[in-house]
Amino acid sequence: MSCFTSKERTTMLKKSLMLACALFASNAQASWPNSADRLSKKLVFAEYHPWVATPTVDGFWARWNETGHKPNLNDVESMFWPLDGLYSEGDCAAIKSQAVDLNGNVTAAGIDVLIIDWVNVYQNEQQRVEKILSCTTTPAVVMVDQNWTVTPSFQEVITRLETVIGWYASKPDLYPTYYRDPASGAPVFIVFDPGAAGTTAQWNAKIDYYKTLSPKGIFIAGLSSNTSAAWVLASHFDGAIQLAGKTAASDESSYESTLSVLYGPGSRNQFLIGEAIPGFDDSANCYSTSPVLDRQAGVVFDTKWSGLLTTNWNGHKLDGAYVMYNNDGEGAGIEPASPIPPTRAPGFESCDGKISNRYKTYAPLPATYYLDRNAFWANQFRISP
Repeated sequence: MSCFTSKERTTMLKKSLMLACALFASNAQASWPNSADRLSKKLVFAEYHPWVATPTVDGFWARWNETGHKPNLNDVESMFWPLDGLYSEGDCAAIKSQAVDLNGNVTAAGIDVLIIDWVNVYQNEQQRVEKILSCTTTPAVVMVDQNWTVTPSFQEVITRLETVIGWYASKPDLYPTYYRDPASGAPVFIVFDPGAAGTTAQWNAKIDYYKTLSPKGIFIAGLSSNTSAAWVLASHFDGAIQLAGKTAASDESSYESTLSVLYGPGSRNQFLIGEAIPGFDDSANCYSTSPVLDRQAGVVFDTKWSGLLTTNWNGHKLDGAYVMYNNDGEGAGIEPASPIPPTRAPGFESCDGKISNRYKTYAPLPATYYLDRNAFWANQFRISP
């Protein structure tokens, strides 16, 4: 966590952006914006959430108690119980332990880069973003996610993005693990569903400005209901992330459809990152109407990953792969789950009978199965032509 006050940080942020702008594009590639700036190698990303907090670490509950759940009754907004119990992303020890899960030397998931999903909804969330950046040993980027923001606005999203650009990515002494492309030195920035907050014209004006900074960044848009492949093609974003479908089938055809847009008429050579999920169960979100996708003892994960490797549209393939780590509420993560979880005590929130007092497990698979399986597929992806 930064030791600077909010006012000091704002002042330094403005100075950082002004200084970077003064260095203006002497080293900028002349090809942009006619051709997008690209990642220099295939990467495997894991989305990582700074949402959860506990009274022991933070003085309050966050995320675990959402939609009426009662953590004091072993009742949390998740269908799985974490192997190491409830934790806070404000706890450096927990963050370091999870970094070992993701890219350690023994049992690890083969992750190259964390995507810290900053939704700006939860109490003290920004402090936990900074704690993760400070404590993790895994390279990380921050995704500015407005998808859950109650009233998304262009200025609010831009303020957060400029905090990432001018603070987290520009202060290697404070945040040494912020990911920069090894070939260009460009930091990577992600905005999820930017079309919900602004028009392509608004975003293009901002990205045109950010591309004058040194080093200029690589900007990625998350596809969603307000941000289509056609929207990205018309924008000055360099690439896109596309989420997996919530069915047991491969998403190969969906990714190829997106590639056909990005590499079709008017192409700027933008790249695509595709997602693999092991399953989906948002039942513990009492307001969810999403269908449940059973994990089928690892079959779904293998199917989704296989589709990432075989995606090919006219010779164009995926430049990155993407999984969830601690997607606590939706049951789509690869985080180790307890094989002997507690039961929800009497008085728990049953979401109108949608959930029982028993948590799911990965049985008959071991608790760390999805870390190991992801490592296998990540290696296959990186060595694939």
